[in-house]
Amino acid sequence: MMSKIFAKSLLPLMVASSSSVMAGQFYIGAGMAGLAGSGEEEYTQGSTSTTYDYSYSNASIRLGYQWSYANRLELSIGSIDVEYDENYEDETYSGFDVDYYFVWGESIKPYLMVGLGSYTFEDSAQYFSDNDDLSGLAFNFGGGVIWQFHEHLDVELGYKFKSISWQDATDGYNTYETQSTHSGIDAAVHVLF
Repeated sequence: MMSKIFAKSLLPLMVASSSSVMAGQFYIGAGMAGLAGSGEEEYTQGSTSTTYDYSYSNASIRLGYQWSYANRLELSIGSIDVEYDENYEDETYSGFDVDYYFVWGESIKPYLMVGLGSYTFEDSAQYFSDNDDLSGLAFNFGGGVIWQFHEHLDVELGYKFKSISWQDATDGYNTYETQSTHSGIDAAVHVLF
């Protein structure tokens, strides 16, 4: 008898907790970054270092999950187009990021974001002896606001920083360490399900 009363008193609590777990939303979206942004690529060979400044643009497709308390985990697949300030051929990095958003607020939500990514330096194999494009690990950090103006729609505006450490490469004589770092305004639109 006591166990039935105990079970009946726990039932509403179990239903409430399971519905709060289910209260999150998946979302998809598209983003653009690099507005009012800049970056630099640094090549280091021994004690010699050379830096190239660039502007960039980044287009991405995003898939994520927003918990009921608004924090988000997001996977984005994107392409970063690099345009050097000097007369060098433009380059492209492609890859993906996994970012976690710490979010506060209700309809207008400030956030901080941290994440990691994996990128390929397209068409870089021609410069190195192993005939493979460089691959790199990215570290991401940013902040901004998300405005959820509808139950199923939001827009995001922020400032994001990305640093990519590329694998060491050799031209047959010298070994190079390469790092790309850039930051700029990031904007996105999401549809929440």
